Amino acid sequence: MKLNKRTVAHFATCESHVDKEGTLLKRGEVNTAFQRRWFVLKGNMLFYFDSRDDREPAGLVVLEGCTVELSDAAPIEHAFALRFAGASARTYTLAAQSHGEMTTWMRAIASANFDYLHTLADELERQHRSLLSTRKPILALPRASLMPSSKFNGQCPLQPIPHSSHDSRLRSNTASTDSTIPSPRRPPPPIPPRPVTVARTRPETPASSTTFYMECNDGPGLASDLALSTFQELHAEYGATVQELRRQWRQVSTTRTDWTWQEGDLLHF
Repeated sequence: MKLNKRTVAHFATCESHVDKEGTLLKRGEVNTAFQRRWFVLKGNMLFYFDSRDDREPAGLVVLEGCTVELSDAAPIEHAFALRFAGASARTYTLAAQSHGEMTTWMRAIASANFDYLHTLADELERQHRSLLSTRKPILALPRASLMPSSKFNGQCPLQPIPHSSHDSRLRSNTASTDSTIPSPRRPPPPIPPRPVTVARTRPETPASSTTFYMECNDGPGLASDLALSTFQELHAEYGATVQELRRQWRQVSTTRTDWTWQEGDLLHF
């Protein structure tokens, strides 16, 4: 394996994510005595420095194909070994200061290679598919979300638009302002609130028959009285309600001469 020395040194000391770092004892290859080194684990690369303040690492261990195991033959406590496959592969013997620190280092190094991540991804994908196969489709909304105020032919009746004292003062102020200051364009009459909300869900149905659910804003009622219907049926059923609302709104705004109404379908297919 060939690596660019400057690139690797920059990656070891840059402010990237560090999986684990700390002091470990490392057994030398020529001098078999254990020496204190500062280790930094980033991804599948284990860097070690002579001291914590060094700007360049003294060595690098690429953890692909690495096996982490306890080293009972080492003449020191809390020792573990990093072994690689191959006759000429080197074995790194490290030692921690306590048993707990040794355990955390062994777990971090064992989970830092690509084989572990690939196995973990396969297991998570298997669990995800298992959940998708056992999940039951939601065929109706909860009863609390379907609350029409009253019932008349399965529709929610229109509620009168409340007029508060603040609205009266606002209209009087607007009228006085329009009479004193000429305005080239007057605002349209206020739009009444929507009495019915149509919430769209995606149950497991064919694409040719998209299903919609009707949800009213307020008032008690029974969810069993509201049946599922296609979008075309829902549009035709509540289109009459919307037309009635427009007719009432037009009667309120008959005094306005600068407002024009356009007849037509609500939606075009």
